[in-house]
Amino acid sequence: MSARLKMAGIELRFVLRELEELLPLRVEKVYQMADSLFSFKLGGGARRGELIAWLGGALYLSGYDWVKPKTPTPLAMGLRKRLKGARIVEVEQLKLERVASLRYEGDYSGWVHVELFGRGNLVLTDEEGVIVQLARPLKVRARELKRGVRYEYPPSDSVDPDGVDVGALMREMAAHRDSELWRFLTFRIGIGPPYAEEVAFSAGADLRSKLGEQEDLWKRIACASTDLMAKLSGPAEPTLYKEGDVYVDFSAFPLRVLAERYEAERFGGQLNAALDAYLTSRIVEEVAKERRPATPPEGLRKQMELKTKYEEEAARLRAMADEIFTKLAEVESVLLEARKGRLAEGIRLDRGRGVVILRLSAGEAELDLRLSAAENASRLYAKAKKLEQKAARIEEILKDLESRLTRPEPGYEVQVRRRKRRAWYERFRWFPSSGGMLVVAGLDASTNRELVRRYMEPSDLFFHVDMPGGAVVIVKTGGAEVDEATLREAACYAASYSRAWREGLSQADVFYVRGEQVSTHAPPGMFLPKGSFYIVGKRGYLRGELRLEIGLMERKGEYELISRPPGAGGNLVVGYEIAPGDLPKDRATTVLIESLRDAARKRGVPAEIEVEDLQRLLPSGGVRIVAPIS
Repeated sequence: MSARLKMAGIELRFVLRELEELLPLRVEKVYQMADSLFSFKLGGGARRGELIAWLGGALYLSGYDWVKPKTPTPLAMGLRKRLKGARIVEVEQLKLERVASLRYEGDYSGWVHVELFGRGNLVLTDEEGVIVQLARPLKVRARELKRGVRYEYPPSDSVDPDGVDVGALMREMAAHRDSELWRFLTFRIGIGPPYAEEVAFSAGADLRSKLGEQEDLWKRIACASTDLMAKLSGPAEPTLYKEGDVYVDFSAFPLRVLAERYEAERFGGQLNAALDAYLTSRIVEEVAKERRPATPPEGLRKQMELKTKYEEEAARLRAMADEIFTKLAEVESVLLEARKGRLAEGIRLDRGRGVVILRLSAGEAELDLRLSAAENASRLYAKAKKLEQKAARIEEILKDLESRLTRPEPGYEVQVRRRKRRAWYERFRWFPSSGGMLVVAGLDASTNRELVRRYMEPSDLFFHVDMPGGAVVIVKTGGAEVDEATLREAACYAASYSRAWREGLSQADVFYVRGEQVSTHAPPGMFLPKGSFYIVGKRGYLRGELRLEIGLMERKGEYELISRPPGAGGNLVVGYEIAPGDLPKDRATTVLIESLRDAARKRGVPAEIEVEDLQRLLPSGGVRIVAPIS
């Protein structure tokens, strides 16, 4: 027997319930790795995951690292446009059908519908239910799926699984006595294989025989069906089934019909984890069999010309940015004078567009008057980077087209690898202090609480800004005395990740206490607001400066993006110092990501800097980029 690959509707019910417990989850990025394979990179506080949607018949959270394509498909770009940064706030399932619906909210709102029956489909709608993106257009008698039309669920004659009882099922069987048992269980009740086989096995019935020929077994069939449906309200008990040394089947809870044929093995944990262990390698094999759609080799000359144009313009912009960075003070002075209306010879001002036009060695550069010299240089780097990416995409397309002319279309090559095991504190913000101690900060109210309850020991130090709204900062002392530098750095961290940054302050009062003085519960008779902590005993106070350094730290031959107070421990090979300012966080993210990537490239640092990782490190509020870290 070949191994089962397609999930049943019952298994989808448990998968969505486990996903629902993690909500809300932010969509960080969407990838299309093959015609039928999609990945939704999710995050929320310290929680992160990857939701794999294989239209061949599976949807589950994966703990593997799926190697992503370098060039996004047009569909992936369309999905990212609406989903990136949005939060998944709700999940639904159509009865026990293999249709999962995920509601998203953000700059846009709507639903993502994942259909796991037939050839499968992935459909993105707006708030009104109108389709804006989809994997596979469809037109059949009962429904039509295409952009611009309202999404309609597939027709379903099955009953509501939450309202099933023995009497109702027996009446249903009387009304469908000419139907085979397997067809009745699958299409009317929603119990597909292997669960339909379990019902027949428990009732001593024949799946292939008509209900009318088994009337004496109706009550037993109804009782077996309701017993099975009752398990839907309980926790999953994932079970894998092995034939020899090969796993060939799985179920959300133990099934006697499968245990009779194979060796049953309980899988501890959630069903998502069991599906990940069972399905991932098999999906990779199945996807490799898909054939890529052929692309006609048209317009090659124009593509080549466009690639050259992009490369030349990118080189010009980079040369300008390099020159600005070498003359940072001089350019800053030019911008300052231009804002006052004073222009040196050879410099022009376009007040309508708010730009000053400066002649550099590589040509005329248009600099934004609202930005500093460093920010203008970073802006030029960002433009160059985008042009280089466009040129690289054209290069890949051209190479792909050339190879297609000489060989048949290959299958998709999808790779997975085990994720690198991370230390517990890497789920939070953290840095090594100059005194050699680990300092960890929460990301939000829930991770503040988790940090205190799970990871703070009595001898650790607890820091918090002396006002509502801020990150909990913990110094892991290991029972040792804490040096003055570490105290100042922890206070700086607590002040920076607080409301004080958003208010544009330069300093803020921070208190600190021993871990043993902190409780998550108030004494009897007192009320403790959600997200707050009860402190007993004397507090120490420090004045925390609102300044951070963000950059790549080298550790054991690898590079990791961290934030730290200026002068703290750890070797930052590239980075920038920031302070509260007027540059909006989203704009600061763009400027810093391009600047850091460019600095890393120049230093030969082999590190990938993800936008979402940088966003987690930036405080809430405006930013001023003070200077690069040399």
